[in-house]
Amino acid sequence: MDLHGKRALVMGLGVHGGGLGVARFLAGQGAEVTVTDLRGPEQLQSSLAALAGFPIRFVLGRHDDDDFRSTDLVIRNPGVPRESRFLQIARAAGAAVEMEMTLFFRLCPGPILGITGTKGKTTTTLLAAALLREQWPDTVVAGNLRISALDALPQIAPTTPVVLELSSWQLEGLDEAGLSPRLACVTNLSPDHLDRYGSMEAYGAAKQAIFRHQGPAGMAVLNHD
Repeated sequence: MDLHGKRALVMGLGVHGGGLGVARFLAGQGAEVTVTDLRGPEQLQSSLAALAGFPIRFVLGRHDDDDFRSTDLVIRNPGVPRESRFLQIARAAGAAVEMEMTLFFRLCPGPILGITGTKGKTTTTLLAAALLREQWPDTVVAGNLRISALDALPQIAPTTPVVLELSSWQLEGLDEAGLSPRLACVTNLSPDHLDRYGSMEAYGAAKQAIFRHQGPAGMAVLNHD
């Protein structure tokens, strides 16, 4: 994936590390980076301080339609609905829409274990990583843990195990890109985020993306109950 010279728009910087990691990664790859967020600089102070010195253009407190019409690539924060009007503008203009996780999956050389579920994701992810580190000390843990997966990319070799906590929102992006981890685990499924999904069927379908696009070598571990 050659990002040098590409116009890249990060939609949603946030304060939990994901948008920060994406912006830092894109700038390091030589992309022309714009970060846009509905929040103002006072709310994003810590993230902006961490990006000081990077050649990044910021549009804060608003989104501008023209930014979405004149970009090659949009990386949306997981909290941005995929039906967003701004994403529709970008797609209509021919831009690719990605998320941090889709970029990471395309670039990660190591085997990925993805873990999702309504409850228990974090505990299961950290426990799995601790077990793997007994055999492979370089095991990487990231994902929906306020840890940027892209920040960890330089330390991942083809033999480095990667354990990712994946939210339903992150899985939406992977589903759209046709990507699933080779190893998947679903801890459980119970009513949650129904304000966004509208039904348990739609919520469950989002979770199923963790194994929907696995190949013949894929494995999924499910809760028997």
